[in-house]
Amino acid sequence: MTILEDIKGLLNQLVHLANTHLKYYQVVALEKLVELFSQFIAVLILVLTSLVVWLFLSVWLSFTIGAGLGSSGLGFLVMAGINLVLGVLLYSYRTVLFVNPLIAWLSTLFIARKEGKGEY
Repeated sequence: MTILEDIKGLLNQLVHLANTHLKYYQVVALEKLVELFSQFIAVLILVLTSLVVWLFLSVWLSFTIGAGLGSSGLGFLVMAGINLVLGVLLYSYRTVLFVNPLIAWLSTLFIARKEGKGEY
């Protein structure tokens, strides 16, 4: 009977170990999610700030170009064309400029860290 009791004890310890590992990986996943979310918010703030700056810069350049051409409407038309060309270029190179760096950044977040920075 002691062998049967030892096997039951071993199974209980294995179940406890599995539960402990599950809880550990839940904590690790939560940590990664919080880090990802915080960096996403930081990038979002940077992008929104950059867009507002570009908007004011575009308006200023429109008036400046318009003053040089003698018509504010022409200045805004020229800036609309410049913004359209920039938009098409960004769209054309979106994989190189945005997707690949995003994948590389996410992979560094989820791949094992170097020694001294954690064990996962």
